[in-house]
Formats: sequence, structure tokens, C-alpha cells
Amino acid sequence: MNKLKKGMVLVGALVITYVVFKILQPSRFGSLSSMFILLQQCMISVIMAYGTYFLLEMGAFDMTLGANAILSAIVGCRLSVIFGLPGLLIGALITGACLGLVNGIMTSKIKAPSMIISVGLVIIYESLGLVVMGGGSTLRIDSQFRGLGMAPWSIVISLMIAAIIFFLDRYTCFGVHVNAIGSSEPIARSMGININKTKITAFLISGVCAALMGVVNLCYNTTISAATNLSSTTTVFQPLMACMIGLAFKKHMNPIVAILLGSFFLALLQNGLLTNGLESSMQNIFVGVALLVVIKVTSNPRRYDVIK
Repeated sequence: MNKLKKGMVLVGALVITYVVFKILQPSRFGSLSSMFILLQQCMISVIMAYGTYFLLEMGAFDMTLGANAILSAIVGCRLSVIFGLPGLLIGALITGACLGLVNGIMTSKIKAPSMIISVGLVIIYESLGLVVMGGGSTLRIDSQFRGLGMAPWSIVISLMIAAIIFFLDRYTCFGVHVNAIGSSEPIARSMGININKTKITAFLISGVCAALMGVVNLCYNTTISAATNLSSTTTVFQPLMACMIGLAFKKHMNPIVAILLGSFFLALLQNGLLTNGLESSMQNIFVGVALLVVIKVTSNPRRYDVIK
């Protein structure tokens, strides 16, 4: 199977998924209005997926992104009452950047798997969210900010993040360093690449993306609640799977486009399963199987391959 054919696998999976569920539920699935709503939700989720791109490319893993998104949105919501839109955006983005920076420094200083470090930090960030909430169960954003979470602004923000990630990946030394570390960290170190600096920068970018996703999601839903008992980690799974699809297709198409298509494919699959009455556990099984099949079709060993 050549590069073009493998690149079309993801597009074909989208078309087949839509056609199958449209045949099964012609009146409940696939209307233009429902697909547009699904696209809006997908564009919110894909912001975090783009944030995880550099981390996964280097083999790092960050489970704090969901807690980061929630805590950043809570801080932004609090500050929006005092400072309006600048308080919402700047407060959330600074919070997300600081949390991402902490993650990067902790991962580089503590010689332990990033997943283990992430779990400990998730507990801390969720607890901080409860503190900032001030004892209330939910926070509500002012209706004047609702537009940030709706089309066209949510789509514009997502495409803006996609353009920035594409530029960093394709045209900067940082993108080259990330790709080299992902291919072989020992070889990258022998080439003089600062591994810790690159990883900390990647965590910083992921933190900012998580915060922005939290703000857009807050404006879309208008309310937010603090997370407890690691519940924030569920927010990470769909963006993480979309990013995995993007990396699986990196040899066959632009990974930034593949992440967006992968995110929409997962959203379309879940929506189709929901309209057919499947409970959440069965939905997860089908989504997991579909993810494995799509990645298997395109899988090739990429260790020690530098792909630009």
C-alpha cells in the first residue's frame, strides 16, 4: 500500500462510519445541524490534542492536561468577573503555562516515568481547583463570553493553534529537536540537543493548549465544576487518541491534518454509537477496536526514522 492509499485510509474510515450509521439511523443520525454541532465539539477537543503532539512525539505522557484545563478555566472565570475578557484569557493562559512549566521541570528533574509523575500532579491540581472554587459546586461564565465557545470563534481558535503547531513542527529548530528525540533520544543527546529544555518547552506548549481548551469549553458549556478523584483524566483520552492517530499517519499525510480528522472520526463514531443506543462501556469498546484497526493498517516501525 503506497503513501497516498494509506493516507486515504483515515478519510475512508470517516466516510464509511458516516454511511453505516446513516443507514442504521437515517432519521436520528447525520443531519447537517447535528454534524455542525459535532464539528464544534470536535474543534474544542482538538485544541488539547494539538497540545499533546510534541509530547507524544518524544515519548512523554501527561495526564494532568484535563486537570490543567479545568483549573485554568476556573481561574479565568474568577478573574473575568473583575477584569472581563482580558482576565478570562490571560488568567487562564498564565495558569496553564505555569502548570505546564511545573510538569516539564518535575519530569526533567525526577528520574521517573512521566505517567507516574502526572498522576501525583493531577491530585494536586484537582485539589487546587477545589480551593479556587471557594466551596461552591459550579461556576458560571458571563453570557457575554459565550461567543468564544461557539462557531466561528471556536473554529478560528482551533485553526490558529493548528497553524502554530504546524509552524513549530515544520519550520523551527524546536520541531527538528522534538523529531530527533522521538527517533532516538541517545542519538539526539550525542548531537548536542538539550533534551531537558526541549521537553520542558513541549510541556509548556501543552499546558497553554490545555488552558485554551478549558476556556473555550467553559464558554461553550457556560458552567464548570472542579474535578475530584482523578476524574479530570477522562478529558485527556479522546484528544490523546486523536493525537495517536495523527502520529500513526505522519508518514502518509500531514500530522496536523490527521489529528483533526482523527478527532472528528472519534467524535463521529461515538455519536453514531450513541444514536444506536449503546451504553458508554460498549461505546468505549468499539472506539478502542476502531482505533487499533486504523493504526494497524498504517503502522510501520519508525524508531530511528527522522520524519520532516
